[in-house]
Amino acid sequence: MKKAVKKLIKITFTVLLIYLLYFFTFFVLIFRAKTTAPTDLEYSRDEILSVSNQNLYATLIDNHKAALDVRLRLIEEATSTIKLTGYLYHDGQAANLVTGALLKRADEGIKIVIIMDGKYPYKNLNYQLLSSHRNIDYYFFEPKSILIPAANNNVYHNKILTIDQKYGLIGGRNVSDRFLLENNDFLTQDCEVLVSGSEEIVKPVVEMNELVNKTIAYQYTKKTASKKTEKYDKKKADLIDSLNHYKSELTSFSYFLNNKIKADNITFVESPLNRFNKEPVLAKTIFDLYDGSQEMVIQSPYIISSKLIRTHFPEYKNSENIIFVTNNIDSNPNFMALTGYLRVRDKIAYRHHLYEYQGEGSIHAKTVTIGDNISVIGSMNIDSRAMFLSAESAVIITGEEFNQQLTDSVNEIINKSLKLDENSQYLTNELVEQAPTRKFRKTIAKAVSYMMGLFEQILTTKPF
Repeated sequence: MKKAVKKLIKITFTVLLIYLLYFFTFFVLIFRAKTTAPTDLEYSRDEILSVSNQNLYATLIDNHKAALDVRLRLIEEATSTIKLTGYLYHDGQAANLVTGALLKRADEGIKIVIIMDGKYPYKNLNYQLLSSHRNIDYYFFEPKSILIPAANNNVYHNKILTIDQKYGLIGGRNVSDRFLLENNDFLTQDCEVLVSGSEEIVKPVVEMNELVNKTIAYQYTKKTASKKTEKYDKKKADLIDSLNHYKSELTSFSYFLNNKIKADNITFVESPLNRFNKEPVLAKTIFDLYDGSQEMVIQSPYIISSKLIRTHFPEYKNSENIIFVTNNIDSNPNFMALTGYLRVRDKIAYRHHLYEYQGEGSIHAKTVTIGDNISVIGSMNIDSRAMFLSAESAVIITGEEFNQQLTDSVNEIINKSLKLDENSQYLTNELVEQAPTRKFRKTIAKAVSYMMGLFEQILTTKPF
């Protein structure tokens, strides 16, 4: 009997060890390769900088109430289809309002498509209500499995809402209270843009819808559904009732259209969907617009380098015209990302201009401005995971007026930030109070950062 137990323990230990080696190889080591999968996806710099033959407009959405209200108003505007993609869809007050609005329109015959990343398939109340409706097709991108470690790094990070072929909302926000409600314990500053035009069919919105269709056709995207429960109708009625009560506070849709700015052009740009290291199409398209002579301001919740980034983007190593705006090391909510940032913080402060946000909450926006004419808003963080592994997207907007508006918005963040000198020390600014320090957290993060070189390609695994 004892021999049998020992044998079983030995077999179990061997199997576990083999699995851990397998997991480590295909979750970590395989992504250390400098090679990327080939793709036909590419964008023309000349076309991006040309003037569109359509009248295209951009409305900046950079506060919580506007972010929630524009979603609810857009859903009301649909005449045939609504397509929503995202990373997270958390239960909460904001998600309940969005779900109520979607269910109401689905009851009225609008066809709805929802695609969420499969890493965290939260089969919660909102999922159950939405996925069981006859007019809603609900998909998970790459439902993750411990048996296929590589799939866990193919993250769907696109955050898009399209209404018919007419309106498109894109940026960094998830459907969650912290992104859509001002009164919450984890305030998150983010940024989006509403794309519209003077016609019923708007080119960048059509391209967003094409990405949705490509994602549905992708071999590892799985359709999912729930069965209606006895409480379905009651729960749905409660959500729609809450939505009707909120409507008295809802910003009118005309407000968003009245605040739109005419753009010279708006180009939708996406990254490939394939597993393993992707060609950095999105990052390359954006940064190829920078010629080194203009000022480029990059806002990202964290900044992480890697061998792949250094290989593909060596020309930006010492540019003095690049300004980075990111979270400070004490209030950055993503600990793993922080450990990666600490590895490059000193170099960034020495080679470029680095500002760390000291205000309330944390920043989550992903924006780039280049000179006085080019603006970028999307889902891509400045890290190797976003550039080479995740499925990301953005819009590139040309036009001085919108560029100035986005610059003003980013300057509001900079005005609540402290600049680092060449020695990574904060420069004195009497108008900005440094955020409370968390010495123990910083010490632990610094210690862990020395071991993160092996994982730099896959850091930022926290669900943001």
